[in-house]
This record gives sequence, structure tokens and C-alpha cells, in this order.
Amino acid sequence: MERPKLGLIFASRPNLKIPCIMSVGFLINLLTAIYATQLFSANYPLGMDSFSHLPKLLYVVDNGWTSWFFDWYAGMPFFLFYPPLAYMLAYLPTLLGLDSMLSYKLVEVLFILATPVTLYFFCRRLRLSREQAAYVILIFSLIPFVPLNSIVFGRFTNIVALPFYIIALIFFFEAVESYSKRSMLLAGGFFALTLLTHHLSAYILVITVAILLLNVLAGREDFKVKFRKVFSLGSPMVLGLILSSFWLLPFLLYLRYWHQVSFNPSSLYYIPIASVVFVLMVIGISLFLSKVLRLKDLYSRVILTWAILFLIYGAYFVPANVLLPGGAEIDLMRFQLYASIPLAIILVTN
Repeated sequence: MERPKLGLIFASRPNLKIPCIMSVGFLINLLTAIYATQLFSANYPLGMDSFSHLPKLLYVVDNGWTSWFFDWYAGMPFFLFYPPLAYMLAYLPTLLGLDSMLSYKLVEVLFILATPVTLYFFCRRLRLSREQAAYVILIFSLIPFVPLNSIVFGRFTNIVALPFYIIALIFFFEAVESYSKRSMLLAGGFFALTLLTHHLSAYILVITVAILLLNVLAGREDFKVKFRKVFSLGSPMVLGLILSSFWLLPFLLYLRYWHQVSFNPSSLYYIPIASVVFVLMVIGISLFLSKVLRLKDLYSRVILTWAILFLIYGAYFVPANVLLPGGAEIDLMRFQLYASIPLAIILVTN
């Protein structure tokens, strides 16, 4: 009997490197989720914002979807100033008899675990290899801003919105390549889901898409090509605003009543200046990357510009009202979390 060749034996073995890397990344996220939610105990979820988000769900379970919410002072119209979708998702399991706190914890765990899955497909959309995408998941999971988002801050709505944000980006990037109506519709749909889950995440999504749009305009394609790409990015934004308008319009109309002491309407006067500064910064960084670092690929310029700007915003280097439209009213620390996505990609691909 002929003995098999060792080379053939080893060649037939499956490559376990990618599954192992991804398994470690998912394990880190699973352990983070279990610890942050205190899943296997009767304790409250960790994080300072949990004591703002959890009472909203408990209130709905006990009182239903009332028109008024006695959260603080004399109360406020329920979900007028905060998007309702994350709480609705946490409310659904309670209709099947599940304990409200356990439902809250399970939804948080589910979306923490969904984030690396969506990130993997986003990396593949950027034409990263399967191995590179696996390493991005691992590095993203280890960047401190990511576990701190749930363990220290307890940003429930932010956690739920993050996969929607990434999926929306997948279809925005796909739309700018293929001009597909399907991609535009899905990009608009997931933009609406992001907005109805966490309006600050939706704002950051708009900033991210604007970086992509300005890099397209800074490219060397002819006017017709640029126009089609601008339409592919702009139309999903309009669609998302229309789909979420039933919540967004009342929010904007009554915004002046929200935190009347801390909200400073004068910050809105800086919007034209901040918009110009933002555009100049994006185009300036893009041209620098193109000419000095010789980055001709659109995606490379977008990812690097995205990381640089978000790290600047998250570090509070310059007054926010000068850098971003309405920036004085924004929690800039959220940019640290969203900067983790391009940062992980850069660390793997460079």
C-alpha cells in the first residue's frame, strides 16, 4: 500500500487561522457584554447611563406607551427628545413574558455581538481580505473606547445604533460604487434606523458620509460621474429623513425646550463658519494624503481622513462649535468610539 505524502496531508487541512482570530474577537465582545450587562446576576447593568435608559423601559412595561413621562422635574412628553427604537426593541421580549431587566440585558448583549459581524462585512465591502477583516474585528474589540462604551458609560441606545450605523455605511459605500437603487434604498433605510435609535449616532453617520462625499468631489472624475456619486449619497440621506420624520420633526420643533439652561442657541450661529471649516479640513487632509502620501485610492483617503478628524474631535483639541456644525451641543466623546472603526482598519492594512 502506497504511503500518503506528508505534503498532501497538510495541504488538505483547513486553514484555522481566520476562524481562530474571529473567535477570539467574538469572545472578547461576549465577555464584555456579559460583564457590562451583569447578565447572569440580578444586578443592574453597569455604566452611568444605564440608570437613564433602563427606567424608560421599566416605565413602559409598567404604564404602557403613555404621552407623558415623569422622569425628572415635571416630566416631559414621552420619547419626544429621545429616539424610541432601542426601547421598543427591548420592550418586545417582555410581551412574551420575559422579565423587563433581562430583556434589556439580552438586547444589549445581542447588539454588542452584532457589531463585529457588521464590521466584518464592512471590511469586506472595502475589499479587505477575510484574514484582514478578522484582524480588524480583533483590534476593534481591544481598542479601549469600545468596551468602555458599555462597561463604564452604559450607552444602551448607542450600542443598539452602532450596527445600524455600520450597515448603513456598507450600503452608502456600495451605492457610490454601483449607483444601485437597492443600495440607495437600504442606505436610506438604515440611516433612518440609526436616527430612530440614537440621533447623535445619526449625526456622526452624516459626518462620515460627508467625508466620503467630499473625497468624491476632490477626485479627478468628470462632472457626470461626480454628479451620479453625489446623487447616490444624497438621495439615501433624504429618504432616511423622510422615513424618520414622524419623530424627527417634533424633536426639532420642540428642541428649544430641551435643557433650556444648558442649551445655548447662540451656538447655532456658528453653523455656517463650522461648516466651512469642516469642508476645508476634509478637503485639505484628502489633498495632503493624495499628494504627499500618494494615496490615490478613494477608500484609503476616506478611512484615513475619517480616523484623523474623529480623533481630533474626540480629543477636544479645538472648540467644537468652530469645527462642527452645532458642535457645542454634542458629546464629543462619542467620536472616540466611532474613530475606533477606521483606526482598526488602518492598523491592519498599513
